[in-house]
Amino acid sequence: MQDVAVSRWKFSMPIVIGYLPVGLACGLLLSDAGLAWWQVILMSTLVFGGSSQFLAAALLAQDANWIEIFISVLLLSSRQGLYSISLAPYLKTVPRFKAAWLNYMTADESYAVNIVNLRDSDETHPWFINDALFVATATWLSWAVFTAMGAIFGTFIEIPEVISNFVMVAMFIGILVPNIRNRMMLTSMIGTGLLSIVLMMIFQSSYVIIMVTAITLAVVFYFLKRQDNQRVV
Repeated sequence: MQDVAVSRWKFSMPIVIGYLPVGLACGLLLSDAGLAWWQVILMSTLVFGGSSQFLAAALLAQDANWIEIFISVLLLSSRQGLYSISLAPYLKTVPRFKAAWLNYMTADESYAVNIVNLRDSDETHPWFINDALFVATATWLSWAVFTAMGAIFGTFIEIPEVISNFVMVAMFIGILVPNIRNRMMLTSMIGTGLLSIVLMMIFQSSYVIIMVTAITLAVVFYFLKRQDNQRVV
C-alpha cells in the first residue's frame, strides 16, 4: 500500500510543481482582466484548462463579449474529447461515476501520465482507476489553488512573462516527446506546429490556436475513424 502511495505522488508532484508558476500567472492575468477571485476559482474548477484560461484572459483584456469567449474556450477545450475516447478501453469495467470523474478532471498532463501507466499496467507495475483518479484530482485541486492564489495575491506577486512562458513550453515538451510512439503521432505533431506557424504569419491573431486545434481534431478524428473501419473490415 505504501508503494502505491509513493508511486502516485511520484507521478503527481512534477505536475503540481510545474503548475505553481503557471497557475499563479494565469490567476494574475484573469484578475487583471477583470475577474473576481471567486470567478477565477469557479473557472479553474469548471473549465480546468490552462491554455483555455490564458486565452480567456487575453480575450477579456480585448473587451471580447462572453459569447466569443465561450465559443473560443469550448473549441480549445474540445481536445478533451479525444482524451475520453482513448481512455475508454481501460474503463470498461470501471463504475460510471469514477469514469465520469476521471474524464472531467483529466488535463493534458494528467492524461499523459495516466494513459502511459494504464497502457503499460501489469502484475509487477499495476495502475488502477484509483491511481488515475489520484493523479487527476491532485492536478485539478492544485490548479484551482494556484490560480486562486494568483488572483488573490496577484497585486503583490510579479512573475515575468518570459518565465511563465518557458515553464509552459518546457512542461508540454517534456510530456509530448516521450509519448511519440508512432508515425501518426509524429506527423500530427510536426503538421500542427507547421500549420500554427503559417497561420500565425498570415493572421497574426490569438485565434490561430483555435483554428489549428479545430483543424487538427478534425483530421485526427477522420484517421482514427478510418482505422477503426479498416479493423472491422
